[in-house]
Order: sequence, then C-alpha cells, then structure tokens
Amino acid sequence: MKNTGVFYFLLIMYTAVKRTGERRTTMNGSFLISIRNGERFMVSGLLEHALASFERARDLAQNQAEKSLAWARIGLTYLGLRESLKADDAFALSYSNAKASGDQNRILEADRNEALMWLEKGDAETASRKGLIVLGVAEKMGRLDIPAFVHVVTRAQIRLHKAGKLDRFEAFYWLYREIVEYLLMETKADEVSLRTWRTGIYKSHQEMYRRLLVPFAFLVNFHRVRKQVKRHVTIP
Repeated sequence: MKNTGVFYFLLIMYTAVKRTGERRTTMNGSFLISIRNGERFMVSGLLEHALASFERARDLAQNQAEKSLAWARIGLTYLGLRESLKADDAFALSYSNAKASGDQNRILEADRNEALMWLEKGDAETASRKGLIVLGVAEKMGRLDIPAFVHVVTRAQIRLHKAGKLDRFEAFYWLYREIVEYLLMETKADEVSLRTWRTGIYKSHQEMYRRLLVPFAFLVNFHRVRKQVKRHVTIP
C-alpha cells in the first residue's frame, strides 16, 4: 500500500500543533463521579453498568449542561447496546438541553452525536458533511478530544469509499489521520479517553477491512503511523 502522499499531507499539518482544550468548568462532584464511573464501565465493555451510572448522573445533574452530558453518554451506551431508537431519543434530549444551556462545548458534542446518528441510519453523506463542519469548529475551539470528532468523519468517509463515492486515497487519509490525532494526545489524555479512542480506531478499521484482516491491519497501520509521527512531529 502506497502511503507517502497521505503522510505528507497529514504530517505537514501537525509539526506545530497547539491545542488549549476545553475551558474547565465546575461540575458537582457526585455527578462527575457517576460520569467517570460510567466511562470506565464503557471502556471495559460493561455497558449495563455504564448505563446505570450515566442514568444516575442524569438524576444528579444540577443544570442543563450537565443533563446534556449525561444524556449524550446514555445515547452512546445505547448505541453500544445496539438500541439505536433509544440512542436517537437520548441524543435528542442531549441536544435540547445543550441548546437551552448555551454551553458551546455541550452544543458541539450534541452536533457531533447528531452526525454519528446519521451514520448509524445509513446516511454517510449527511454524516460526513455534518461531521466535517463540527470537526472544524472543534479545532477552532482548541478541543483536546479531536480524535472523537475525527472518528465520526473517518467512518463516514470509509463508507462513502465503499459505496464508490469517495476516492480510496481520501478514505485512507482519514483512517491514518484518526491514528495521528490519537498519537498527538497520547501523553496528554487520561487512560479512559485513550482506550475509548483506540476502540474507535479499531471500529474504523472494521469499516475498511475484511473481518479477518482487521487485527493485522490495525497493528500494522498503528506501527506505520507511529513511526512516521516520530520522524516528522515533535510532540510536547
């Protein structure tokens, strides 16, 4: 597989990358503990436990920004449980609470989840269009969780490629970019976030490759991109 061009276009962008991250906000302690517990359960595959923790967080939420975050996590958990209708309802509640709160970070996350739901519904073109817009805003805001935003676009682009609507080079660009974004955050993010993003990268590989090739392609691409990043990018 030829990838020199892909890496050139990717890595030239990241030699001086700077991200400030989301401005810290004060959340009530019990709510935050429930959110963190749910996230740990999710990355461990204990989705029923995760759902219970996120529902507890929803009940503990003291404002609409917190409710939006809790409903978003509930929606993502329902997706993991393959209950897309419940996920769609949860994301809708997350969006309405985000809008009412005026919290730009929650609104952005709700927009990202909307793009994800379009993907789940089989509309990769809408998911790609909306995902790219949200990703652009996330980059301007200096979000530290860019891998989560890139993931939605990556899967949408791969599906468009599989449908004959997108060039193979473009699909691989996004597949590699998702790994690059992960590596740029590898020393900055917490382990739960890193595990979540690695799972996302694996899902993107499942979209691109045949089932038996996925584990091998995942390891090879990760090694290849890591090698290129170390050669071209200084990560603080």
